[in-house]
Amino acid sequence: MYLGGAREAVFHAFMRRNFGATHFCVGRDMAGSKSSVTGEDFYGPYAAQERLAEYADELGMTPVKSLNLVYIDGEGYLTAEE
Repeated sequence: MYLGGAREAVFHAFMRRNFGATHFCVGRDMAGSKSSVTGEDFYGPYAAQERLAEYADELGMTPVKSLNLVYIDGEGYLTAEE
């Protein structure tokens, strides 16, 4: 499967807006793509969320960020970065 990186999230939001959506869920590393040579990511894990936030007003969409959550006994749910 070929993925378009952070711009693909903006494109998907645009298409959904055309069908009447007002909110768009953006996950961690959405549409992430890797180099076929080194295997390294072209974009950061939250690049799609950041790019969609830049264009949210222009698109008329509200981005809903989906964080990378983990469950830890005694502490509950935390983001993986915590």
